[in-house]
Amino acid sequence: MEHFAHALASGDALKITAGGLFLDKLHCTEFREFARIYRRLPRRKFETVGGSTDPVAVRQLTVNGETFVYCVNREPYEAAVRLAFDREPEGVCLTDDKPFHGGEIRLGAYELAAFKLAENKVTAFRCEIAPETVEMLRQRLERALALPALPPETAKTLRQLFREGRYSRLRHCLGSYAVAKASEK
Repeated sequence: MEHFAHALASGDALKITAGGLFLDKLHCTEFREFARIYRRLPRRKFETVGGSTDPVAVRQLTVNGETFVYCVNREPYEAAVRLAFDREPEGVCLTDDKPFHGGEIRLGAYELAAFKLAENKVTAFRCEIAPETVEMLRQRLERALALPALPPETAKTLRQLFREGRYSRLRHCLGSYAVAKASEK
């Protein structure tokens, strides 16, 4: 699921495929659910809400007076998202066709949620991840920073990512070649 969530979060992908020589045979249910929601979105470029898509991307598009909004979690841990609207939201959740009136949205690992709203706009959003996940990333960061062979520019980048709450990028950097090489020495 990571590849699909990453394609949508990073590039607002208009087409997502699962190609290659070895197709996954174990995650059909997850693929089907993600694709079902994704296919209900208009095939047009969406506008990004806020300044960051890390760890959750929120995008919206207004078509014929209706605003489509999607939230996608690019990480393997849960995220809670609270959307702020220009007026009281009224719409439908594209996951289950139930009415949507705002509130907290809980996104599981690599999960996509989408909504269709009448005459609304998302003005901002707040994303929170569990304190134990932040602590786990902090511990991994401390172990990496303690490596004597870690390049200073890498250490600076890692600290900055943690400070800014860019946990997706931090997690990927902690698994990078630079950190792996530093841990070998």
